[in-house]
Amino acid sequence: IFIIQTILGNDARFTLDDRFIKDENEKTELVKSINESCNLQKEKKQQLDILENILGAPLAIKNQETKTAKKKLMIRYDPTENEHCEYEVKSQPKIKEKNTKKKKHDKSISEMQPILPEPEVSKDIYYAISDTLTESLKQKEEFSLLKTHRKEE
Repeated sequence: IFIIQTILGNDARFTLDDRFIKDENEKTELVKSINESCNLQKEKKQQLDILENILGAPLAIKNQETKTAKKKLMIRYDPTENEHCEYEVKSQPKIKEKNTKKKKHDKSISEMQPILPEPEVSKDIYYAISDTLTESLKQKEEFSLLKTHRKEE
């Protein structure tokens, strides 16, 4: 610890200077901000009173509390809570109905369509690929996808 203190003791970052002194201005600024918020509330109330006199009807002040109450109306689903299982949609297993008419109809359709054999693929197409990159770069032929698929440019 002594070695670290000797190394960092002379460092300007760790010396106590004007940055660490508490200022009385901070306290006065805090008091001013509180007074300003009180003044704003008084001014709002005064303006609402004037508006009530003009309209002839009482006006209600909307508080922040009503906004939070509205947010609580929206229920968020949480699967870990037992109370929320009432919001789950339960799936019912489908009952398979046996319709012999449909099965017979499907069989008759499959019998009407003959099964075609798959066409045979030509196996004599091949490409010459060099093993090394230098050989492929020495070739002077241009590569074209159209030529490889037998289409002329």
